[in-house]
Amino acid sequence: MKRIIAIIGIVILLGASGAWAKTRYLTNVGDLAPHSIGIPLTEVAKGGTAPTKASLGTTPTVQGLLFDATDELYQIQFQVPDCWNEVSDITFDLYVVLYQAETAGDSIAFTADYVSVTAEADAVTKTSTNITTTELVVASCAGEGCLYKVVLTLDYDDTDNPLAKEDVVVAEIHRTNVTNVGGVLLIAVDAHFDPKL
Repeated sequence: MKRIIAIIGIVILLGASGAWAKTRYLTNVGDLAPHSIGIPLTEVAKGGTAPTKASLGTTPTVQGLLFDATDELYQIQFQVPDCWNEVSDITFDLYVVLYQAETAGDSIAFTADYVSVTAEADAVTKTSTNITTTELVVASCAGEGCLYKVVLTLDYDDTDNPLAKEDVVVAEIHRTNVTNVGGVLLIAVDAHFDPKL
């Protein structure tokens, strides 16, 4: 028989022998924390120029994809997991670093066109949904190499592209403008979602 012990927001499932079986981190008691799935960086371009590979720093040398023009396209492909709760938005979290020093208050702007496709029901050529987001540069981190998270939110009940478990989401992202903030280096992408209880 398994016992459940709640200690400072952590649930630990213990087997009869006292061995750890599973650990979950909680946002509130009784609620599972949001989940993230890392999406590998690949260079997939359609109808434009792919962002170039670039790097910053030494030991380690941080590598990524440099977005410094509005016609550079990158494609994100993601399958909605079975453990998603079906009633909350899913986000693509883009982790980017400034490729040069910027001015506080300038905006890092990205846009995405995406489709959410159900197997044996939809075509990938269906009407896409557009989303745009910005993240402002702050004075405390405006130098070269400063890290920012830019969040693209997929509405779970969007009219054209509602999300469903096991749907394949294909999103094409690019910079909205590069006049405020020049080049940014995309170093990681996560899909972020709330799991079912």
